[in-house]
Amino acid sequence: MREKRDSKSQASPVNSDQDLDGQRPFLLKRAVIASIAFFAISFLTFGGWVHFYFAGNYSGPLLISNMFGVSEKSASAGAKPVYDYPVAGWDGQFYYTQSNDPLILDDNYFSRPAPHTQHAYIDNISYRFQRNFLPLLAFGASRVTGHEATTPLVYFVTQFLIVSLGFGVLFYALESAGSSGWWACLWGLYGGVLRPLSHGLPDPTADALLLIAIVAVAKNRIVVYWIAASALCLCRESYAAPAAFVWMLTVLGKLDWNQKYAWLGRVALTTAPGAIVLFWAFYVAYRTNIEFLGGSRMLPWGALVDWPYKAYLSCLIDDLRSGNENEVLQSTSCMIVITGVLLCVVRESKKRVAAIALLPHILLMTMTGSVIWEAGVGFFKNAGSIILLGTLLSSRHDYKWLRWILIPCLLLSIQDVYRHDWRHQAFLPPIDSTSPSDSVQPSAQVPTEKIEYASKIEVVSVERPLSDGYTGVFSLFHRDPAVVTVRVWNTSNQTWPASLPGQNVICLGVRIGNGNKLLHEMRVPLYKEVPPDANISLDFLVPVGAEWLTGKTQISCGLVHESVAWFSESDSSQAVEIEL
Repeated sequence: MREKRDSKSQASPVNSDQDLDGQRPFLLKRAVIASIAFFAISFLTFGGWVHFYFAGNYSGPLLISNMFGVSEKSASAGAKPVYDYPVAGWDGQFYYTQSNDPLILDDNYFSRPAPHTQHAYIDNISYRFQRNFLPLLAFGASRVTGHEATTPLVYFVTQFLIVSLGFGVLFYALESAGSSGWWACLWGLYGGVLRPLSHGLPDPTADALLLIAIVAVAKNRIVVYWIAASALCLCRESYAAPAAFVWMLTVLGKLDWNQKYAWLGRVALTTAPGAIVLFWAFYVAYRTNIEFLGGSRMLPWGALVDWPYKAYLSCLIDDLRSGNENEVLQSTSCMIVITGVLLCVVRESKKRVAAIALLPHILLMTMTGSVIWEAGVGFFKNAGSIILLGTLLSSRHDYKWLRWILIPCLLLSIQDVYRHDWRHQAFLPPIDSTSPSDSVQPSAQVPTEKIEYASKIEVVSVERPLSDGYTGVFSLFHRDPAVVTVRVWNTSNQTWPASLPGQNVICLGVRIGNGNKLLHEMRVPLYKEVPPDANISLDFLVPVGAEWLTGKTQISCGLVHESVAWFSESDSSQAVEIEL
């Protein structure tokens, strides 16, 4: 038994061909089942979440804002914004927009400014289009399936399929190394994979492609490497660095790929990923009339890239001073994993020369700037590839200790997903308009003087959804919006100015709860100024449905002096209660 255990401990996590010939079909079958199970469970969970928080609108998780608008192609595919200006939404909206024109043939991207931005539809065209593999793949998938435009559902299915493939490959690699394939859940269930995956960001797709490229190098599959690495570099341009090292090792003869191809052929195939990313960068610069890699170089030093550990330590000190213990734990867990994996790969590179190619990428993760370390979505998302490498290495006897730092990071990342996307996620049904209202301007006056908290509020109407509700597979989770209209009178001697979200403004505050549990809190701005003795009608949306999860919905609404006080704190009659 000791000899058998020792031989397994010396096996490489992705290069253990000895004595596996008879087991390969069995391991491959298990990996396929694991990949299908991951896709089914993750996508069904995602679908339920979409119906619960976005009224079944699959463009909802892209967090599109009418600050940028929706292109005609995207609108025809059912995409709608869920945020009003000045909320900008999230990055997924830009990558989805690309999927309806991945070759930048529509001049409206940069010739017609969106209502409140320099460019139409996309915030940073050069930067976004440099990361074009996922949009290009979704474009192809939608056309193959007979769609004239890429629908949000096809976009997400494409992304989930690629990540599920990566999960299956990781499962197979771990089983081949003599470890349980289910340790792949350290990566598959990691919050830095799940959260970007559910919001349409390309990072989890890049992780899956990185894994395939690593396995291809370990197994001497140069054609597979060429395809995976080329796609990887188009997914995130920073992966050109490890691809360059693989090319250099091939040129020097350190990677011979079992000499299946002549030296010149091997060099040509390993040159392709770098050549493709450079060609694409020149094409994007030509089409957008922006300097070469202009978007990627736009942010100053210290924002996206900084000296190793500097941005992490700066943000750590800020979090300690502000008493943000949760952020301290989460960011530190990520940095511990990055450092641990870096040390392991340094040690591994002394035994396997190919591991040298991973060092630039891991080192770059220690050099990410303040933009990354200031927010959980940043450092968890960027550590996804490191979690993947740590999971792969942990199958080896020498590196099993990695699991003891991977598991806490996994649990903290899941807590982060729960906190942002489940516990405090707003109900965001689609907005029909694709341009922001002109009735409230960004220069709206912010009251700074002492406010007299005097108002009267009454419920005008509550319009429940006209349909009988969703009856599909997600009917147990589906919620539709009810429209609540209230009228507010200004009974003070002061004029309330028109408001946009922000500090010190006066707006309608809405609290949605169940019993003593607060489920959600929202703000409804005043779209015009309200003089003394005048009134204003305001509408807001409340989710209806899935009472087995939420019970009776209780709504409390009244005016609030943002960041100061609720009017009802001085007089409870200035708030109204509604039950749905």
